[in-house]
Amino acid sequence: MPLQVQSLTKSVQSAIVALPQTGNSNLFTVSGEVSVIMIVGVVTTVIGSVANATKLQAVATGLTAVDLCATADLNAAAVGTLYVPITSFATGASIAATNGVIVNGPSATAQATGFIMTSGVIRVNTAGSDGGTGRMRWSCLYAPLSSGASIVSA
Repeated sequence: MPLQVQSLTKSVQSAIVALPQTGNSNLFTVSGEVSVIMIVGVVTTVIGSVANATKLQAVATGLTAVDLCATADLNAAAVGTLYVPITSFATGASIAATNGVIVNGPSATAQATGFIMTSGVIRVNTAGSDGGTGRMRWSCLYAPLSSGASIVSA
């Protein structure tokens, strides 16, 4: 990453949250224009054993949701499993059950998905319900593009 961009890079982390039960839950609130470099979720309490197609979405204020990745199944994901949207919005997230460590990026051939966003929210969307037992913490690395732009935990 060039030094100029690196010096502007900021990070924000969500609280440890339960996955929504067959629905949506806001993770981050975006103010102004930002360049989202990557988002990473880490399982902190095992996800229940149920099919749970999960994706991230961006919803700019007043507009419809845009999928940031295709769904990936978090069925019975263990503590330390990482969830990283990769490559393009049409690609499922990389789910790596490697005790919180990924070597050489989310996979050997993929990069984290970056995008530019205006004010709104970034949310998680699930198709399954594990009874609310599973928990994850989400982190977002970003660079503000407009004066006063920021991302905060929702």
